[in-house]
Amino acid sequence: MPDFSIGATYWPRRKGPLLWAEFDRGEVRDEFQQLAAIGLNTVRLPLHWEEFQPRPERVSTTALRALEQTLDLAGDSGLQVVPELMPIAVAGALHLPAWTTAASFAADMTLSTKFGPLVIVRNEQRPPLVWERSTHTTEVRDLWTNPTMRDAQRKLLAEVIGYFGDHPMITGWELGSGWELARAPSSSDAAGEWLGEIADVARQHGARGSLFYAATLRALRRREGPRPEALAQARITPVLSLVPPEAPFTAEPLTVGMLRFVAALVYSLGGTAPILLVGVPAVANGGNTTVQDHAYGRQVEQPLLDHDAHARLIETALPELSADGVAGLWFAHAFCYGNPFPPERAHSARERMMGLFDTDGTELPAANAVQRFAQQSAAVASPAYKTLDIEDYWADPASNLRRLWQQWQAQDDEA
Repeated sequence: MPDFSIGATYWPRRKGPLLWAEFDRGEVRDEFQQLAAIGLNTVRLPLHWEEFQPRPERVSTTALRALEQTLDLAGDSGLQVVPELMPIAVAGALHLPAWTTAASFAADMTLSTKFGPLVIVRNEQRPPLVWERSTHTTEVRDLWTNPTMRDAQRKLLAEVIGYFGDHPMITGWELGSGWELARAPSSSDAAGEWLGEIADVARQHGARGSLFYAATLRALRRREGPRPEALAQARITPVLSLVPPEAPFTAEPLTVGMLRFVAALVYSLGGTAPILLVGVPAVANGGNTTVQDHAYGRQVEQPLLDHDAHARLIETALPELSADGVAGLWFAHAFCYGNPFPPERAHSARERMMGLFDTDGTELPAANAVQRFAQQSAAVASPAYKTLDIEDYWADPASNLRRLWQQWQAQDDEA
């Protein structure tokens, strides 16, 4: 991606994650045209794992046909697409196929016959999980190292990338998002080994362009990662999601300084310019108020912005991030959602307020800010960040993250 990537995660405004289960060609066409009209050049397209791989040994041909139509519609609108394989983090809830959890006896029978008995290691917490449009609380299998899980992942990549790898509108592939929210890897080495293998599998089956993994801030706060340097070693571009907020940013509204700091930290740890994935809850007259909510099993209290303040943030951030050498800015949601994602109680209400378009489809001020920047055709500069002592950072990442953020703020105040 030589140019600055301006993108958004696409779920239909009326259906949300039911995109593939209730696919509507006309709806997707119209909304892609809206996204292209404001100057977005990239659509981050989540391939809902349960829909695309309902069983570990089977990939859905129905979902593949819907994806083929979606890619053609993106071509009609001039949008580049980054398909998101195996997405887990969806609007505040963890979406997984049942067979990736301890709840699936049928999967146990199938997989144990092929690979031997499954070993389930107790997770440190049980965040709510979503499959079959309902909420569950159970263990998540070790998606990073369990050989049965990894074989199923290879199956999905082989079929989806093998079929669509040469599609002209696909500019890259995202190989997972937010896995560390569902289950932390057992070690940084385990995460690095998984990243290396999954990237090799993608390339072996014809993946062109960039490969991505969307890590959350939690990955920068815990020793096991996945770490930016492991992504760099696998030649994977980091997408760093600031949704949900994590300490030390939980009580603060999103700022340009925060975005620049996170980008600098990721680059300093891995040597690769990241793409930032952001979502700002914004409502009319929302200034000086907060929203209390939950996200991925944790309580969140997050400041709200009003629509004009959100637009000013985006208008200031885009040229500064481009000048810093950040590879792009992607929005967690293209649309605000009037109806909650099903099941309602599993998902975060604040994520319904993060779009560039309102619940009726009209452009919000943030969309106008994106459009003004897109008309400048900005290219990515060469990053000029200082490198960090990586071993020192990972000795105590949570404390070091807080310390470095305080130093960054102090430098901003002096400037």
